[in-house]
Amino acid sequence: MLWHRIITAVWGIPLMLAAAWVGGGTFLALLAAVQLLALAEGLRLARKWGLRPLPWLALGGGLALPLGLYYGQGYGVALTLSLLLLGHLVACVLLFPDYRPPDAAGGFLLSCYTALVLYLYVLRSLPEGRTWVLLVLLSTWAADTAAYFTGRLAGRRPLVAGLSPGKTLEGAVGGVLAAAAVAALVGYLVQSPYILAPVGLAVGLAAQLGDLVESAMKRHAGLKDSGGLLAGHGGILDRFDSLLFSAPLVYYLAALVYNRLR
Repeated sequence: MLWHRIITAVWGIPLMLAAAWVGGGTFLALLAAVQLLALAEGLRLARKWGLRPLPWLALGGGLALPLGLYYGQGYGVALTLSLLLLGHLVACVLLFPDYRPPDAAGGFLLSCYTALVLYLYVLRSLPEGRTWVLLVLLSTWAADTAAYFTGRLAGRRPLVAGLSPGKTLEGAVGGVLAAAAVAALVGYLVQSPYILAPVGLAVGLAAQLGDLVESAMKRHAGLKDSGGLLAGHGGILDRFDSLLFSAPLVYYLAALVYNRLR
């Protein structure tokens, strides 16, 4: 299992870093693929919850969101989300009684949840965007990796016993400290370690929360992994759950720092 995780990381991490470095449509296309694959896994979870979101509507909305972001920026995303919500609501009328409001709510929730990965593209568009994206990627990966190994080596107390018995308080602390250390290193390279180290602490906390949220989704579905696409890591959601929370957080922190310095 560990070797599978290493092999997946060997090709996955350089691919993501290279796309982030190039930015633009290349980076957005990769993130859109991640979003659609994660959304497909989310629909599988929803069926286990007893919901039946319309796959064509959810996946169509998942494809429209990156396009709206690319061509219309914030206005495009707002318009796409509004149309997607209206589409689910209208489907409840046209397909009554087969398409229920809980089905519509589940489909719309999954579209919004998986679309959080697109914050990496928005973050990349900020001034010094490469640095911010590098920080969030490396800090989040460090948090996940350190939490895993610290938990295995020194974990004693469950973090949330009823939800995810394998996650420990010691592992969470190790993850948060690792994220802060990596953020400080990135900050040292750009001569801002005292600014970015606290951001790393926040990333570490957000990563733990994102991981627990996805654990709750899988627990309700009675599944261990969201999918099996990534050897050693489970599914796309299993690999990107932390980034779904850390990317939006860093975007708003970075936007705040930029606005304060202008």
